[in-house]
Amino acid sequence: MSQKLADKRSFLIAHSNGIISQAVADRIKAHVSSAQIYFANDGMDATMKVNTSHPNIIIVERFLPKLDAIKLIHWGLETKSLRSLAYIILSEIPNEQQFVDEVVLGGVQFLEDWSNDVKLAQSLSRALNYITHKGRSRPEVGGD
Repeated sequence: MSQKLADKRSFLIAHSNGIISQAVADRIKAHVSSAQIYFANDGMDATMKVNTSHPNIIIVERFLPKLDAIKLIHWGLETKSLRSLAYIILSEIPNEQQFVDEVVLGGVQFLEDWSNDVKLAQSLSRALNYITHKGRSRPEVGGD
C-alpha cells in the first residue's frame, strides 16, 4: 500500500553544525508544508534516528563525524527496508563516481549550496518525487 505524499514528508538532517541544521530545517519548512524534521549531529546518531524515526528523506553533511555520508548511504542502500529513502548530500559532486545508478534514478543528489532557496527547493522536489513514485518500485542497483 502506498503512503500519501503528506505521510512522506519526514526528514532527517544529519549535520555536525546545529546552526546549519536549523537553517536547513527552516528552509525545508518554507518549501514543504507539514514537514516532520529530525536531527542528528553525527553518523552514528543518524543511523539510530533512521531506525527509530523512519524519515523518508535524509539530508546529510558529506563529512559527517563518526560515519560520513558515503558510508551512511551505502548502509541505507544495503538495508532492504531503507532502499526507498532519498538522500541529499550537502557537498559538491565528487570527482570519483559515487552512487551513479542512484543519482540517475533520483534517490541520491548532491547539493553544493544549501542556502540557495531555488536549488534546495529543486532538490526537495526531486526527493519527494522519488519517494512518492520511484521509491515504491525501485529496481535493484549495484551489487556483485
